Amino acid sequence: MKRAMSTVKNIAAAAMTLAVFFGFAGFKPVTANAAQAAMPATASVEEENSYFEEDAYQRSFLTLINNERAQAGLAPVALGDSNHNAAAMERAEELAVSYSYVRPNGQRDFTVLAENGISDVSIGENYMAGCSTPDSAMDQWMATDFTRERILNADATTVSVGYYEGGVYNNYWVLIFSYPENSHTEDYRQEVLNLVNAQRAKYGLTALEMGDDALTAAAQTRAEEISVVNSHVRPDGSKCFTVLKDYGVTDTPTGENAAWGSVSPEEVVNAWMNSEGHRANILNPEARKMSVGYYYNSNSTWGHQWIQIFTK
Repeated sequence: MKRAMSTVKNIAAAAMTLAVFFGFAGFKPVTANAAQAAMPATASVEEENSYFEEDAYQRSFLTLINNERAQAGLAPVALGDSNHNAAAMERAEELAVSYSYVRPNGQRDFTVLAENGISDVSIGENYMAGCSTPDSAMDQWMATDFTRERILNADATTVSVGYYEGGVYNNYWVLIFSYPENSHTEDYRQEVLNLVNAQRAKYGLTALEMGDDALTAAAQTRAEEISVVNSHVRPDGSKCFTVLKDYGVTDTPTGENAAWGSVSPEEVVNAWMNSEGHRANILNPEARKMSVGYYYNSNSTWGHQWIQIFTK
C-alpha cells in the first residue's frame, strides 16, 4: 500500500500518527504487536490478586515507570487524578471490544480524555492484553520501540492507568501519557527550528531564521485550519499561502509542510525528512525564514497538527 502524500510546487503534506506514518488513503492504525502476541504470564493467585486491591496496580505501574525514567535521566511522572484514571479504565474496557487505537465508536484513543473532562494533551497510549501483572506488561512495553518511547517521553508529566478483566485475553492494561495543554507550544517551535537547521547544516545550507510574530501567527492559523481540512487548501477554499496576506506578511513563500499525529518535534521533523517533497522544502537553498504552527485538538482526527511555512 502506498503512502498517501501530495507534493505540488514545493507544497507537501504528511500524515503520521504515533510511531509510524500513515496517509489519508488508508493505512491502518498501528497496534502493539508485542501486546497482541503476549500470552498470560505465570503468577501465583496471591501475587495476581494483590494488584487489584485498592488500586495497587496503579501504584505499581507508577513505580515501574518512574524507575525506567530515572535510569534515563528523566523527571518522574505523577499518577493521574480520578478523571484521568477513569478515562484509562474506559479505554481498557474498550480494548476487549476493539483491540486497537481506534475506539469502538470509530474515534481515536486520545478522544477519551476530553470526554472525561480532561484538557491535557495526549502524548500517546500503551495498551496490552494477556499479561497478568504490571511487571510483565512493562517488560513487553520496554521491549518495543514505540511503546518504550511513550514511557520515556521527556514531555510527559502524567500517566493514567486503566485495567479491565474480561474479554478474550482476560487482562487488559492501558497507560495514557499526557501533559497540560499549551505548556510546550513555544518550546516546540524553537525545537523544530533547531532540528531543521541541523539538517540544513549537513548540506552546507544557510540556517533559517525564526519568522516574526506575523509569520508565526499565520503558521498557527494554518495549524488550526488543518485540524478541520486535511489539505493545503484552506477551509474557505483558497490556497494555503493566502494566510500570509491575512497577517500582512510580505515575504515570498517557498513552501508549506503539514503533518498530523506526530507527538513531538523530533517525530515530525523525522517524518518530513523521510518524505521527498517535505525534505525539499526544508532543504530549499532559497528559504531564509521559517515559522511553525502547532495545534492540539482532541476532537480532531489526528489530535496533533503541525505546519511549517518557509519564506524568502
